[in-house]
Amino acid sequence: MGWYALGYPFHPTGKPDTLRTEHLAAIDAPGVICQGTRDPFGHREEIEGYGLPCTISLHWLEDGEHDFKPRKASGKTREGLI
Repeated sequence: MGWYALGYPFHPTGKPDTLRTEHLAAIDAPGVICQGTRDPFGHREEIEGYGLPCTISLHWLEDGEHDFKPRKASGKTREGLI
């Protein structure tokens, strides 16, 4: 059995030093977090340095925000990212 999270809030907006990750190490089941690369609750550059447990896989939605909505200039759509 495993779990998944869509747009995990790794930290409050604008407070990247206030992490919400401590409990993740205690979860025994493998998990997948789908995260937009521009998510204000944790974007790719931040999260890659968190040292998450190896039981957690990250799936990146390129140019997506927390709701997976990309910028219009990207030429992508939310539906296409999902």
